[in-house]
Amino acid sequence: MVQDGDVTGEETVGADHIEQAAHRATPAVIDVLKRFPAAPDGGGRVGELIRVLDAGLRR
Repeated sequence: MVQDGDVTGEETVGADHIEQAAHRATPAVIDVLKRFPAAPDGGGRVGELIRVLDAGLRR
Protein backbone atom coordinates (compact mmCIF):
# COMPACT_ATOMS: atom_id res chain seq x y z
CA MET A 1 0.00 0.00 0.00
CA VAL A 2 1.02 3.60 -0.50
CA GLN A 3 2.44 5.26 2.60
CA ASP A 4 3.27 8.89 3.19
CA GLY A 5 2.15 9.84 -0.31
CA ASP A 6 4.83 7.73 -2.03
CA VAL A 7 3.72 6.03 -5.23
CA THR A 8 5.98 3.51 -6.90
CA GLY A 9 6.01 2.77 -10.60
CA GLU A 10 4.32 -0.59 -10.07
CA GLU A 11 1.44 0.99 -8.17
CA THR A 12 0.98 3.59 -10.88
CA VAL A 13 0.93 0.93 -13.60
CA GLY A 14 -1.61 -1.13 -11.68
CA ALA A 15 -3.84 1.88 -11.15
CA ASP A 16 -3.58 2.82 -14.84
CA HIS A 17 -4.67 -0.68 -15.90
CA ILE A 18 -7.60 -0.62 -13.48
CA GLU A 19 -8.72 2.74 -14.84
CA GLN A 20 -8.53 1.45 -18.42
CA ALA A 21 -10.50 -1.67 -17.51
CA ALA A 22 -13.18 0.41 -15.83
CA HIS A 23 -13.57 2.58 -18.92
CA ARG A 24 -13.89 -0.50 -21.15
CA ALA A 25 -16.59 -2.16 -19.08
CA THR A 26 -19.92 -2.23 -20.88
CA PRO A 27 -23.22 -1.44 -19.14
CA ALA A 28 -24.07 -5.17 -19.31
CA VAL A 29 -20.90 -6.08 -17.40
CA ILE A 30 -21.65 -3.46 -14.75
CA ASP A 31 -25.24 -4.68 -14.43
CA VAL A 32 -24.10 -8.27 -13.86
CA LEU A 33 -21.41 -7.16 -11.38
CA LYS A 34 -24.01 -5.36 -9.28
CA ARG A 35 -25.83 -8.67 -8.79
CA PHE A 36 -22.89 -9.94 -6.73
CA PRO A 37 -21.51 -8.80 -3.35
CA ALA A 38 -18.68 -6.29 -3.29
CA ALA A 39 -15.12 -7.60 -3.56
CA PRO A 40 -13.91 -8.98 -0.20
CA ASP A 41 -11.03 -7.70 1.91
CA GLY A 42 -7.62 -9.31 1.74
CA GLY A 43 -5.56 -10.62 -1.14
CA GLY A 44 -2.64 -8.20 -0.93
CA ARG A 45 -1.99 -5.87 -3.85
CA VAL A 46 -4.09 -7.92 -6.27
CA GLY A 47 -7.01 -7.83 -3.86
CA GLU A 48 -6.59 -4.09 -3.47
CA LEU A 49 -6.70 -3.59 -7.25
CA ILE A 50 -9.78 -5.79 -7.53
CA ARG A 51 -11.56 -3.76 -4.85
CA VAL A 52 -10.63 -0.49 -6.59
CA LEU A 53 -12.03 -1.80 -9.88
CA ASP A 54 -15.12 -3.21 -8.20
CA ALA A 55 -15.86 0.05 -6.39
CA GLY A 56 -15.27 2.10 -9.53
CA LEU A 57 -17.65 0.01 -11.59
CA ARG A 58 -20.38 0.17 -8.97
CA ARG A 59 -20.51 4.00 -8.99
